[in-house]
Amino acid sequence: MKLIEACRRLTDADLMDGLERAVRCERGFAALSIAHLIEISQRRLHEDEGYSSLFEFCTKKLGYSEGSAYKRIQAARAAAEFPALLEALANGRIHLTALVILRPHLTADNYGDMLSEAEGKSKRELEHLAASLSPRPDLRDHIQRIPLPESQPGESPAASDSSPENERSSEPDARVPHPPIMVSPTRIETDSIRPISPERVHFGFTGGEPLRVKIQRLKELLRHKHPAGKLEDVIDAAAEFYLERKDPDRRKETFARKPRAGLSDHSRRVPQSVRSAVWKRDDGRCSFVSKSGQRCSARGGLEFDHIVPWAVGGRSDAVENIRLLCRAHNQGAAIRRFGDRARRRREPQ
Repeated sequence: MKLIEACRRLTDADLMDGLERAVRCERGFAALSIAHLIEISQRRLHEDEGYSSLFEFCTKKLGYSEGSAYKRIQAARAAAEFPALLEALANGRIHLTALVILRPHLTADNYGDMLSEAEGKSKRELEHLAASLSPRPDLRDHIQRIPLPESQPGESPAASDSSPENERSSEPDARVPHPPIMVSPTRIETDSIRPISPERVHFGFTGGEPLRVKIQRLKELLRHKHPAGKLEDVIDAAAEFYLERKDPDRRKETFARKPRAGLSDHSRRVPQSVRSAVWKRDDGRCSFVSKSGQRCSARGGLEFDHIVPWAVGGRSDAVENIRLLCRAHNQGAAIRRFGDRARRRREPQ
């Protein structure tokens, strides 16, 4: 509580400077703690402390969560072999997740290049990098019902499902060494998109029965074009259909809607021709730029915002008065313009 109160008394500039210093210290201490773990492991001091493994020592003695302990142990093993990784971690060139993802692929010949390649990359980008170093074969399609937690003992709703997708998913496939992931009633995997080679990505998610019915219907409608009914082809066709009609990046100027008859010059509605021009000008990206010159990278959930608010006479049919903003920066602009009145209007009831 005292820390929060201290931060509330800081100016905006001091708050940002303080955070940057704290992050630098955090990185340095992370590297220092991993260096300690390397030496503790080599001296087997965790055993002297009464713990059978370094993982148990990290979780029970040091209080790390299982995930945090795993990351630090993997980073320690990588840094023990390639000490330069610790310096890169301390100065922010890479993060712990990068060490975990890249560790299986590091060698004495490539770790320097890998370090440079990984600098500044996100987890998704690092997974693509790792996949390019060790490609895996495609996993086969499978749709499987998940037993409900409230099922009675001995009952298995999945066992009674005789849909064609489940029949196929239960057959062994000698071509693919990785069988489908079986999901228990108490543990459902979250959405995942994992690269398995430079050009191939594995998608996984849990959906409802209505979605399964829709996908099955799509397979039937696309049977003439995609007789194999592969999920990749079906979902790609559905995505193409939607994007061709809704994605502003694909919308041609020649198809821009004509202004509706009867609209006044001061209509709040932004005409389609203006929307298309603004989207092209702002490159389909939030146009907010910070005082330091950092432009917001958001490309999803964008909104057309009046620079001079419509409520005070700003025009909707003038390209120069409309800009793209993400939801957060649009709300921030409204609050700066109209204060608490805009905040109350945007808060959920």
